[in-house]
Amino acid sequence: MKNRRGLLQLEGLTERIVPAVAIRAIDEDLVISGIHNTGTLTINVTGDNEVTINDGGTKNRGTYAVDGDLILNLSNRNDTVVINFTTDSRLDGSILANLGNGNDSFTINNSAGLDAGIFGSLVVDGGNGSDSVIIANTGAAQLLTIEGALNFNGGAGLDILSINGDNAGTGRATFPQPVSPITIGGGLTMTRVNTVNVADDASAATAIDVTIDNNTVFNASADKLIANTVVVGGTKGDVTIAGALTVTGGQGIDGFTLTNVLLVDVVPAEDTVVEVNFSLDKGANTLTFDGVEMGIEGTDVDFVYVGGVGADKIAWATGDNTFSGDVTITLGKGNNEVDIDLGAGVATGVPVVAGNLTITGGDNTDNIDLNDTTVFGLSTFTLGNGTNDLDSSGDFDGGLSYVGGNGIDTVLLSNGDGLAGDVSISLGANDDEVVISNTTVVSATSLTIDFGVGGIDDVTFDTIFLDLVTLLNIGSGDIYTT
Repeated sequence: MKNRRGLLQLEGLTERIVPAVAIRAIDEDLVISGIHNTGTLTINVTGDNEVTINDGGTKNRGTYAVDGDLILNLSNRNDTVVINFTTDSRLDGSILANLGNGNDSFTINNSAGLDAGIFGSLVVDGGNGSDSVIIANTGAAQLLTIEGALNFNGGAGLDILSINGDNAGTGRATFPQPVSPITIGGGLTMTRVNTVNVADDASAATAIDVTIDNNTVFNASADKLIANTVVVGGTKGDVTIAGALTVTGGQGIDGFTLTNVLLVDVVPAEDTVVEVNFSLDKGANTLTFDGVEMGIEGTDVDFVYVGGVGADKIAWATGDNTFSGDVTITLGKGNNEVDIDLGAGVATGVPVVAGNLTITGGDNTDNIDLNDTTVFGLSTFTLGNGTNDLDSSGDFDGGLSYVGGNGIDTVLLSNGDGLAGDVSISLGANDDEVVISNTTVVSATSLTIDFGVGGIDDVTFDTIFLDLVTLLNIGSGDIYTT
């Protein structure tokens, strides 16, 4: 009898496709890992603590509860993620996003036209690619709130953070264009981020205000020899910071522009806390203010600026800029320029600089222009050994002290009526010039001019000062006239 065996056949296996996006609920957190190969991972917040996920923009992966945090661990490819509030809804937890090492785009948008919010924090780690993080409120006349802190670490690469920023600019045409305010309750920290736009509204049709409660910190990367550009506020978008502002620049060119920014002092007046601190590094740095109000009447917001070895330019010559505390500026070793035309102040009775103004120059050329500026405290200018120029038509209500270096010093005070308290000018060892003019009433208690040793100095002051002037170290070639 023959042993008959059946023919051997390969049986086809049932198709099993492991999705590129893995979604898991761990305790109360919802964890999303990986990314779709093409398209956008869209997470729609469709209700309180409820999200609907579209994988790649077309495949509906279902609706999930988020009772804890929403956690994203993306791939090392170029990932695109959009979290969109589509109803009047909230997430009670935090959003924690690890973008991986690709060139990633991460967007949070309130498009519903209703109030929406994250009751926890938003923490984004950009990885080693060039990343864009966009927070926008495109819902008409409604509010997007992040109750906790917003932290973005860009990592290596050229990184962008836009918070209700003007997203019609170069390279940002695909970003949502904001129309309504955003509030961040727990402060803002930016680390290794190169381009920042907060309420920069050049193309906005309506106000896109941003309010930041607690401290705001910008830390450029010390190992990035590239330019950093930070724009805060605009003509339609006001920014309010209720906390300290701390800025650390990088090795490249740092450019900071603040327009219509209000910094509220949250520490009692007459404290020793420096609320605003700019410490820039080696590049040619620019700090521009327009309509900046640092502290309101009765508070004490102190401002400190420290430049690097490159050329520093401080331009506060437009808008009404006011400071309720001390202003301290230390320039670097480059050719520096300070142009302060602070105007009459934001509100009636608010001083321009309520505290002291202190400017320390470097070893090269320092040009200081103060026009229509009022300083209630002592104004102190200690410039370096380069060619220095102080040109002012402002009011110095608390006295003035000028100390020049070994280069050529030129001091032009064209509002003698605005000099009060003790006025002291010490020239260095070169051919220096001092002119004090337009004095009809003497408010100063004393005027002391030290010609220094060496050089031929030319000093001119109004005759009305003769009874209180003291002239020191007049050399044989020095000239003074009244």
